[in-house]
Amino acid sequence: MIKQMKRSRLKRVNSTRSSIPKRCRLCVKATFNNTIISLTDMAGNALLWESAGTCGFKGAKKKTNFAGRLVAEKIGSQAFLAGARRVALIVNGPGNGRRPVMRAIVQSRLKLFVIKDVTPLPFNGCRPPKKRKV
Repeated sequence: MIKQMKRSRLKRVNSTRSSIPKRCRLCVKATFNNTIISLTDMAGNALLWESAGTCGFKGAKKKTNFAGRLVAEKIGSQAFLAGARRVALIVNGPGNGRRPVMRAIVQSRLKLFVIKDVTPLPFNGCRPPKKRKV
C-alpha cells in the first residue's frame, strides 16, 4: 500500500514538470496575411506554436499589428509557464506583426539573448520585363 502511494506521488510530481528546456528559440514568421510564432528547442524541434488564426482572428484581421501582439503575449506566457526562461528571437518575413511581436516578447518575462532577422532579401532580383513598344 505504501509503495503504491509513493509511485502515484512520483508520477504526479513528474507530470507537472515539463520537458521544455530553459534555453529555446522563438521563430516568428510574419507574412502579409498572418503571423505564426513557434517555440522550438535549440535543435529546431517544435514545442509550442500559435498563430493569429488560432487566437480567434479571421480574414483580414489576422494580418494586423494587434493580432501579432496578442499571439506573442499568448505564446510568451505559455512558454514561461512551461519552463522556458532564455529565448533567441528569430524573425522571418515582411509582415505587419514583426515589431509588435518583438515588443511583446521583450515585455514578457522571457529573457532575450539573441534577436536575429533571417528575412530573405534579393541582391539584385529578377530581370525586369522588356520595355513596352507602342
